[in-house]
Amino acid sequence: MRMNIKRRDFLRNSANSALGVGLLMATIPTIAAAEVKHPSSKAVKDAIIGGKSVSKDSSKIKFTAPEIAENGKVVPIKVELPGIHASKVKSLHIITEKNGNPKTADVFFTKHNEEVYFQTRFKMGKTQDVTALVVMQDGSVLEKTTNIKITIGGCG
Repeated sequence: MRMNIKRRDFLRNSANSALGVGLLMATIPTIAAAEVKHPSSKAVKDAIIGGKSVSKDSSKIKFTAPEIAENGKVVPIKVELPGIHASKVKSLHIITEKNGNPKTADVFFTKHNEEVYFQTRFKMGKTQDVTALVVMQDGSVLEKTTNIKITIGGCG
């Protein structure tokens, strides 16, 4: 059996189908993004610390960050522990207080690393505290917090 379809009808139906698929695909990321809920910065800290003793404002951590970042889209930070071999450090965590996802970075060290050094750039939406938590192999935790002022927001 042969069907006769006019060229105009075929093009109109194809355009309507493509438009429908395009609209459906455009809504999928919005639905997925709406379902993501990030924990608070306090919940992230509590999960990392887990009842261990914390040495606040540790002088062992060298935390380099700008006091004022002109553009929140690119905020450079550097964390290092001079004089401490990486085999004594389990992990390093960077936590931002007011970003949508406060868990900014997790770095894990092994016996093959020599120095504790981490440098990165990330986005910040507004002025806030940024905390570096260093979990040592013996279970203790070192903490250093710095406030970074943002003049132009980066996270919307």
